[in-house]
Amino acid sequence: MSIEGYDEFVFSDSGIAHPVYRRGSGPGVAVIHELPGMSAACIGLANEIAGHGFSVYLPLLFGKPGDWNTTIGTTLVVKGVTTKEIEDPGGALYCHRHPEGYWMPGGASNTGADWVSKLFGDRVEQLNKEAFALIPTRYLTWPLMQEGERFPFASPQARGFFPEGLPDATLFALIDQCVTAMGSRQLRRWLNRPLTDQPTLRSRYQALSALIDGRNFEGVREHLHGIGDIERILARVALRSARPRDLTQLRRSLALLPALRAGLEPIDSPLLQELRARVEEHDDVVKLLTAAIAEEPSTFVRDGGVIAEGYDADLDELRRIATHTDEFLLELERRERERTGIAGLKLGYNRVSGFFIEITRKDAERVPKDYIRRQTVKSAERFITEELKGFEEKVLSARDRSLAREKDLYETILTQLIDRLGPMQASGMALSELDALASLAERACTLEWSRPDLVSESRISIECGRHPIVQRFSTSPFVPNDLRFDSGRNMLIITGPNMGGKSTYMRQAALIVLLAHIGSHVPADRATIGPLDRIFTRIGAADDLAGGRSTFMVEMTEAANILHNATAHSLILMDEIGRGTSTFDGLSLAWAMAHHIATRLKSFTLFATHYFELTTLATEVEGCVNVHLDATEHGDGIVFLHAVKEGPANRSYGLQVAQLAGVPREVITQARHYLEALESQRDQHDAAAADRHSTQRDLFAAAPARAPKSPAPADPLRTAMEAIDPDELSPKAALETLYRLRKLLKSGGEA
Repeated sequence: MSIEGYDEFVFSDSGIAHPVYRRGSGPGVAVIHELPGMSAACIGLANEIAGHGFSVYLPLLFGKPGDWNTTIGTTLVVKGVTTKEIEDPGGALYCHRHPEGYWMPGGASNTGADWVSKLFGDRVEQLNKEAFALIPTRYLTWPLMQEGERFPFASPQARGFFPEGLPDATLFALIDQCVTAMGSRQLRRWLNRPLTDQPTLRSRYQALSALIDGRNFEGVREHLHGIGDIERILARVALRSARPRDLTQLRRSLALLPALRAGLEPIDSPLLQELRARVEEHDDVVKLLTAAIAEEPSTFVRDGGVIAEGYDADLDELRRIATHTDEFLLELERRERERTGIAGLKLGYNRVSGFFIEITRKDAERVPKDYIRRQTVKSAERFITEELKGFEEKVLSARDRSLAREKDLYETILTQLIDRLGPMQASGMALSELDALASLAERACTLEWSRPDLVSESRISIECGRHPIVQRFSTSPFVPNDLRFDSGRNMLIITGPNMGGKSTYMRQAALIVLLAHIGSHVPADRATIGPLDRIFTRIGAADDLAGGRSTFMVEMTEAANILHNATAHSLILMDEIGRGTSTFDGLSLAWAMAHHIATRLKSFTLFATHYFELTTLATEVEGCVNVHLDATEHGDGIVFLHAVKEGPANRSYGLQVAQLAGVPREVITQARHYLEALESQRDQHDAAAADRHSTQRDLFAAAPARAPKSPAPADPLRTAMEAIDPDELSPKAALETLYRLRKLLKSGGEA
């Protein structure tokens, strides 16, 4: 089974052949679930994987049989393993939360492995059910579920089980198709620091077009695929903390640069040719590392075997002495047997005694006079000769001197690399930009995004704009919408039903603008964008209790920041301002803020609201326009159309959306009755005030002295009838309901 976007590596030295997956050429992460009876194999595999540049997460499961509903403690071991044995958790089906929005079941039985198959499908390789499961991920976190939480058998895409949303449902996750860790970091920097310099952005657009033409980005990405994280390696070189395998990775990466430069040469793009010029080939560094560093060096310099054979004559001589010990000992043992006539004579070595000649006690009286007694053991005597003692000193000193020589040579190599650090860092930066551009080109080609046009006049015009994240995760066709801002149209008052798409429409505009200002193509048929300095948002509800700020205080703080700092070249998104206080307070604040932005700041503003009174601003303020997203009722339900149309809406369909969310039917019925009473009272009040006040003055008229009358008690028979859903009744339940209604009718409504 293959996993899209990951490279497969198979490790089998531990005795169990299992694949691990790595995304691109960045650091790999392996998650191993250890199960009873497999501790040694799991630990061996973890050691092997860690030795190949992967970070290993080894959750150790502790518990006792019968712990079916308790949370089992978990320890995360990063880049290391532990030999601590585990106990049988008794087949408990407890879960870990996967960072990509999936769930990893624990458990010692095959049931746990079956959950892996049902919940993950082709997103995870189900490995040996009796051993463990490996999950590919590029994240370094693994939060646990809350105690007592359980995951039902349902699709992982069921949004109701992911209250925090899907971690992959972000703009960065969507556009990050970089094949190197350097490219991903560069792309993140671009996203966090968008540009306003139009010539720079146009050069990126042109580079993307050149990469898309003939799918040139595929060749570039292929050459980049084997390049490691040069930036991080060079940082460790500068700190003299680079390990031998960092240098082998640097050597392999630099050796790929000539082919990459050759692949870029025919592409007609000034920016790409500039990057090609910055990517030097560094032949001198490649030759140095090839000659100096072994093909497969040890992990640490202290272990030896790092410097390549033939690089240093003195080191080679010391190694020869240290590695030809066995030949000398065998020859000496043969000669001593012949000289003494003792067939049982043996040569040995340990760290305490060093080299020695071992003879059984019955033959001890036959040893030559030049034998010096070194140690007496249970059934033998150990001796040493002057020849053996001299050889011991020579061998042991050779090993120590060999390791010391390797360390000195390694430090010298680091010094030579530091002298060449600047050009290599410049190449690493150019490679990161090239990878980021290739990723954006791939996304533009795959997702059918278009190149935006940057103009000097103040305007935003988007044709058939789409929200890239919603479109990716939506199971239904996405409805694209247009957006137009110019000097005579700078504020849109957006009304419409809950769940109708107001927030999606607003955010897709901001995302399109943001993508255009990092140099990317955008999810629209066409986009024309003038000069913009900042994007301001006041969206969602959040509090800061630790900071002493309520939800409404946070909302007002963000709104104040917008009102103080926005300019005529800003894009503002304000979604449902004024919800956290009383109706008239919230309406007054929303009206005043919208009026201030439209008349004073004149920023391009998307202002979504359920205060339909604000739609009168379109007739009072120049540049203010009403648009709405519509919906239609179908039976007891509601159908959202998601299309943006000119003009205001007149309903929010809140009760219908609450019903879709699963609010009990009796609550919906009571809400509908109370809504009818409120609307009736409002109509009476409006009719009485029509002769005395204008519509605008009535907007801020004082509230009635007394609260609205509670609606008359609902007819129990009618309430019972409205609560019945015939489609959900079985024949028996229908008959029982009929008897109950008949009883209500006879009793005059008193059940």
